[in-house]
Amino acid sequence: MDSLDYKPNWQVASELGLKPITVSRITASLLVSIVGSGERVNIGLNMKFDAKQKKVLGYTRKTDQSWEYSKKAVDLIQAYKVQFPEVFAVIDRKQKDTFEASDFYSRDPTLIQNVSTWLKSVASKFELADLDCESLTRLHHPS
Repeated sequence: MDSLDYKPNWQVASELGLKPITVSRITASLLVSIVGSGERVNIGLNMKFDAKQKKVLGYTRKTDQSWEYSKKAVDLIQAYKVQFPEVFAVIDRKQKDTFEASDFYSRDPTLIQNVSTWLKSVASKFELADLDCESLTRLHHPS
């Protein structure tokens, strides 16, 4: 039995008051173009990597049907939402494939840089693993 209780994307979205697509996007890589500089900044949590077949130990796992998230992942998504509610509001509202920094500038032109700095501090401890890797979060109890 897993020591972590994983929840499907739709359930996490419901708990956090978000659309499932928003949870899916924010937990992956989400690039924002900085107009005029040609730079793109990643504001995603980078908890899952479909193309690379990777996950973050203790945060995400993939079933045959979908990605699932642990309590640690849900808590981090919630902390991100509390810290930067505008990011979630824009992603939830706009539902587009690509974003520009100006999509997020209602009052704070430094928002994207602040998000990037915050993400670097919280995601620095992530441990990537192959999707089929059994993690140390698995406990085996004798019957």
